Amino acid sequence: MKRKNLDPRTYSRQHCQERARERYGDDLTDNAYESLTERIRQHLNGNKAYALGCKHINTEGTQVTLVVEHWGKKWIAVFDMETDILKTLLPPEQFSEHLS
Repeated sequence: MKRKNLDPRTYSRQHCQERARERYGDDLTDNAYESLTERIRQHLNGNKAYALGCKHINTEGTQVTLVVEHWGKKWIAVFDMETDILKTLLPPEQFSEHLS
């Protein structure tokens, strides 16, 4: 389905699923996407139970880039605080200094 026919949350979920396969070699199910999104959301809201395994890298405008440990893997995620949507998963090799 073309992007213009999708709502922003659905488009971002599908985009993240494609990037998870392409950049991490993983299948990111719909439930896994929602779980990862909720973990980031809780971390950004200051929930200490979710703070472990989340590391802030950068903020540009409303977009926050984080390292998120989830399911035994470190993901580089971009979350938009204005739309409350996990937008993309970035290539881990671009952020190797944040993964150790």
